[in-house]
Amino acid sequence: YAFGSYHERDAISDELYRNPYLYPSAIAPAISAIYPNGYQPLLQAHSTDQALVAGVRGTTPDGWRWDVSANYGGNRVSLDTIHTANYAFLNDFGYTPTTFFDGIVSAAQQAVDADVAKDLNVNWLPNAVTLAFGAEYLRDTYSISAGDPSSYYVGSSGLSGGAQGFSGYSPVNTGSWSRSDIAEYVSLETNLTDKLGTSVSVRHEDYNDFGNTVSGALAARYDFTDRFALRASASTGFRAPSLAQEDYSQIGSLYLTPSNAGPGVAPGIYQTGLLPVDNPVAQLLGAQALRPEKSHNYTVGAVFNPIDPLTFTFDIYQIQIYNRIVLSSTLSGLNDPVVIDYLAAHGITDVAYSSAQYFTNAVNTRTQGGDLVGSYRSDFGDDGVLDSTLSYNYNRTQVTGVAPNPPQLDALGLQLERVSYRDVKGLLANSTPRSKLIFNENYTLGHWVFNGNLTRYGSFTAYSNESYLLNQTFNPQWVLDLAGSYNLQNWTFTLGVDNATNSYP
Repeated sequence: YAFGSYHERDAISDELYRNPYLYPSAIAPAISAIYPNGYQPLLQAHSTDQALVAGVRGTTPDGWRWDVSANYGGNRVSLDTIHTANYAFLNDFGYTPTTFFDGIVSAAQQAVDADVAKDLNVNWLPNAVTLAFGAEYLRDTYSISAGDPSSYYVGSSGLSGGAQGFSGYSPVNTGSWSRSDIAEYVSLETNLTDKLGTSVSVRHEDYNDFGNTVSGALAARYDFTDRFALRASASTGFRAPSLAQEDYSQIGSLYLTPSNAGPGVAPGIYQTGLLPVDNPVAQLLGAQALRPEKSHNYTVGAVFNPIDPLTFTFDIYQIQIYNRIVLSSTLSGLNDPVVIDYLAAHGITDVAYSSAQYFTNAVNTRTQGGDLVGSYRSDFGDDGVLDSTLSYNYNRTQVTGVAPNPPQLDALGLQLERVSYRDVKGLLANSTPRSKLIFNENYTLGHWVFNGNLTRYGSFTAYSNESYLLNQTFNPQWVLDLAGSYNLQNWTFTLGVDNATNSYP
């Protein structure tokens, strides 16, 4: 067997508007000649995504089922900043491009899997035991390629360098990284009685950069009747830091308002560095080697089928994540004399940005929630079949622990935070609606299938670091998706519209 996919996507995102009254005085006439009313840089991204899986499977004469497969997936994003300028380049050369090629970011995975399973009869158990085991070799790769020299040019004038909005990747940011992981698993599943089904599984992984870990899962289901059952599960999880979290770096722009610029720092647009954790400046500011995230997961649920066409499921769950990897708050004030002297004392005198961020194992979080799903099948005979589904989810995430501020930051006597109020209350806890309601109708008539999906996203709050008075609560929103399909022998042709009513997020 084999299957694959190829996707291309073009996207544009807005950067901060550049106010003409805040143009640097040294180049104000020159930049005003290009953008007299100010300008808003735009970041263009062209993404190419491809995947291919190929494998072979079968069954031996004595009942062993086996499956061996190879999997490749890759993504490449090419970036351009348009409707922009490079102030340092303009100052030094008397002109500036307004469109810059910023570079390419690529990631890929290659995996080889082998899986084996068989139903075994055990004398002292009433039902057969399904034994499954297997192994996987996984290789991750990640790379950053440089943009045009003008996209990251800084010069020595002291003016802001790099393309405004999104500075290109310089040779300092570029590189290629890789790692591998070997994993093995075994699972057992059986019905201990006619009503009680159970399963247990264990997985071992060995990363060449993080070492060994073992995770496991237990699950059970008890059928009180043919129409009602309870189920529960408990598991542990493990996620190694991604290569991007470890190695990505980029210089960008940060707008400081009068309320968050800090003492002695003038409002305006400053260069900010997103630094890998092994960067000397990041380490002097408290960055540490990233550790894997670990989790504990619990679910309890019920299945109810009161009549043949109608089915309900209800599940509640809790997910606890430890050592969660987040992007630190922006550590501003690197141009403060105290910080400059501190970095210089450690041999660093050429920092080209005024603030920095890095990834860090900063918090523990707990997510609690529930899922309710009801489905009803209406069979109209020659007039088709209508499948109706109602789904509702509610969940809440809380930050249950924050790692202490790195001692390097406290020693500087500055108000630098590992994570901010906005992160703790917003990005880590309330960046998505707590509730989601979905109505789905799927009507089949002969070769035709018509599908409608109406989703209600609940309200959520965007938190501000400047003042709680600037927190914004967004009202619930409805989104309608429509699609129609026609089945012709082995072919299916589909035409669909997502967000048919053009609801704004």
